[in-house]
Order: sequence, then structure tokens, then C-alpha cells
Amino acid sequence: MISINGKYYKLDLEKICNFAVTSEKKPTEREIIDNYTFTGSERKLDQKTVREFQTFSYDNVKYDLIKTLVFTLLAYDIDNNGITDEEELPLGVSICLNTLIADGYLVEITKEKGKK
Repeated sequence: MISINGKYYKLDLEKICNFAVTSEKKPTEREIIDNYTFTGSERKLDQKTVREFQTFSYDNVKYDLIKTLVFTLLAYDIDNNGITDEEELPLGVSICLNTLIADGYLVEITKEKGKK
């Protein structure tokens, strides 16, 4: 959670993943494992295991952009225990904060959703 002017915000991880992870799937990868037993000079196949899995790729530029915005904001927030109205933010932190809020990656936690 990030505190800004007494309100609490969280990162919308689903929106960040939708932005950074491409819809293009990598081809299905297959791994084949053969287990053999040896008796004397004979080799016998005991078990054959085939695993298939689908991997996703992410856009490195988009991922690094979001990571930089979040790290910049969190580093400033940790050092200053929240962001208050009175203080003048450094330009970089201000850009990160405005971008994350304007694009919906940083959303306010309301009492109904976020506080128990």
C-alpha cells in the first residue's frame, strides 16, 4: 500500500499483467523423460514421461517501464513514510505517480473493498 494525502493506494496487478504480458503465446514446449533399468547388459524402458506446458512472453520494454515507475515511487514512499499534500515532489516521482494513477495502475483502496 502507498499512502498519498492520507488515502491508501494499491497496484492493480491484473491491469499491469495485461499491459506487460503479450497476448502472443510461445509454442507449446514438450519435455520427454525416459527411465530405464539395466539388468546385466540389457537396457529396458520402464517409464516414459511426457510433459507439455505453455509459456507466455512479456514485452520487455513495457515490463521495464512499469517496473521503473513502481520502483521510483516505492523508493520515495519508503524513504518519506508516505506522500503528503504539503511537500513538493521531485519531478521524477511526480511523473511516476501521475502516470500510474492516470493510467489506472495505481488505484485507491476504498473502505468497502480494501479495509476489513
